[in-house]
Amino acid sequence: MVVDTLPRPDAAGSSTTVRVLRALGVLALAAVGVLVLVALAPFAVHERTASGSVADTAVDLTGQVQEATIGLRGLGFSCSDAVSTAETVTRSCTRVRNLSTSQVQLVATTDTGLIQLVQSDVGEKWRDRTEVHGDILGVVSRAIGLPPRERERVAAAAAATTAESVLDLGWGTAVVVTGLGQPGPTSTFRAAGRPGPGLQPSPTTLAVSVDALATAAQAHGYTCTTPEVTSIRSCQRTVDGYGDDLWLQGTGTFTTSVNLSISSDYRTATRERWVAVMDETLAWVDTAQTRSVRTWLAASADAPGADVYVDGLPISFRTRVDEYTKETFGGILAECAPTVDDITACGP
Repeated sequence: MVVDTLPRPDAAGSSTTVRVLRALGVLALAAVGVLVLVALAPFAVHERTASGSVADTAVDLTGQVQEATIGLRGLGFSCSDAVSTAETVTRSCTRVRNLSTSQVQLVATTDTGLIQLVQSDVGEKWRDRTEVHGDILGVVSRAIGLPPRERERVAAAAAATTAESVLDLGWGTAVVVTGLGQPGPTSTFRAAGRPGPGLQPSPTTLAVSVDALATAAQAHGYTCTTPEVTSIRSCQRTVDGYGDDLWLQGTGTFTTSVNLSISSDYRTATRERWVAVMDETLAWVDTAQTRSVRTWLAASADAPGADVYVDGLPISFRTRVDEYTKETFGGILAECAPTVDDITACGP
């Protein structure tokens, strides 16, 4: 017969032991929870929200185009000039929401401001597109002086669920396209008897040697390589938890692309860093042109995104604001190059 000689706790001791074990279990579960939250932290923190606006660079004009510009600014668009000549100006008014852009392009006479052509493309979320499209066409209709009955026809075309409406107006013609099959509603207004030059892409490039930028990048901690396309320089560095990816393209006399991506798993200020690093990049080669772009960057530092021209030079940026990806990307991209394989149409 085996006699159990171990001491048996009394009822009070047994109750105390149970309470201690339960407390230890709770602490263990809490520790596991903390570890899970730490592991998931990079994916549960959003990019910081921007509350500012894009600096407007369009010059003041007269007439219809100025009225349209003022009206579009009232809708939250920023306006800039892609091409300006003694005869005509090609103006771009844009509004960036998250990764989408709505754009209105206008061609007008430089001296009188008469609108010859308007082309709009709405890239907002679907639930907002019809309203945004209608607001844009309302601004355009008033600017070109359509009478009330014709403005009603334009508004009805913009509100159509799925349609392509061709409208003969006293001012000219309008083609309004809506529908689920489109990337977004579009419209084209063309003045009668004034065909004009059409929409003109900007020929402007950054008048800086691509190798001057690449050499400066390496001096500032980037590692740069040249891929198969020999006009490209691909540069990367990591600073304070951010990945800086700088992509340059150009020749010994001009640069067609300065594309910058700032990304991080756990940092939440990629947009702020993008503005600072793009400013740093342009400061490496100090010219009147780079100073103009840097001035615009400083004035647009708290904008959620942008797609503009500064002295004819196209510059844009977007920020991913979902909780899984924190990235701001964009930069200068000349419109004279049809593809990255061919920049022969460009010049300083």
